[in-house]
Amino acid sequence: PFRSGMSDVGAVDLPQAGEVAEAAINRLREWEAQHEEDLEEKARQEEAARKATRERAKATLAEFYDQQVTEASGRKEAMLRAAEDGVGNGENKENEISWERVDHLLENEKGEHERDVSRMKGLLTQLKHS
Repeated sequence: PFRSGMSDVGAVDLPQAGEVAEAAINRLREWEAQHEEDLEEKARQEEAARKATRERAKATLAEFYDQQVTEASGRKEAMLRAAEDGVGNGENKENEISWERVDHLLENEKGEHERDVSRMKGLLTQLKHS
C-alpha cells in the first residue's frame, strides 16, 4: 500500500492489483460455472419437451391409422353388402351390362357429396343407343 510520511493511524490497506485480478477471475469462473449449469438445465428441459411432443405425435398418428383402418373396413363391408344385394336381385349377371342398373345407380346416387351427373347420363345414353 501507499504510505506517505504521515502516521498509520486511520490508514486503510488497499488490495494489491493481483488480489483484485484474482477476485475478478474467481467471480468470472463462478459466473461461467453457473451459466453452464443453467444451459444444461435448459437443454434437459428442451429435450424433455421434445420427447413429450414426439410421444403425443406418435399417439396421434397411431389413433389416425386405427381410424383409417376402421373406416376402410367399414367401406369394404358396405361395398360387399351392396354387391351381395345386387347379386341377390339377379341384376349382376355374368358378362352382361344392365343399362337400367346404371341409370338406376345414377338416379339414386345422391348423398352428402351430390354432383351434377347430367352430362354423364347423356354420354351413357349415347353409348346405350350406339
